[in-house]
Formats: sequence, structure tokens, C-alpha cells
Amino acid sequence: MKKSNENNRKIPLPLYNSLPIIEIIGNREITIEGSTGVLKYESDNIKVNTKSMVVSIEGRNLQLKFLSSSSLVVEGVILSLEFIM
Repeated sequence: MKKSNENNRKIPLPLYNSLPIIEIIGNREITIEGSTGVLKYESDNIKVNTKSMVVSIEGRNLQLKFLSSSSLVVEGVILSLEFIM
């Protein structure tokens, strides 16, 4: 008797496709994949636009370590992270 693969189907969730992937290393570095641009760039606040939200990073001595068309790395002393819908 063959088992049905119906229960093993993956259902795509559109919500997850539009969310950014964020990796935080301690309070010193944040990688954001899925960015669409930098809205604000100051040493104490960086705001990053994504498809579904704005990510606001507050801290001290913040700077962009890496920037590409769809991802970026921020380094510095990270004090808070806010998701603005």
C-alpha cells in the first residue's frame, strides 16, 4: 500500500515571503536580508526599509559594514531594535 504524499505538501505562506531575515550577533552586529533601501543613516540611528516594515536600529557608533541591493550589515553598539509597520 502506497502512502499518500498529500499530507507532505508544503503550503507557501505569503506572509513569510515578505518578511526580512534578521541575524543579530550579540549587541555588536545586525545583518538584514530583504532590505529595499536605507531611509535614515546617522551614528545613533539607522532605519532600513523592507517589503513589509521599517527596521529601526538605535545605538552608538553605528555604521554600515556592508551594503548590497538586498542586504546590509550594521555594526556598532546596538541598544534597541524596533519594527515599524
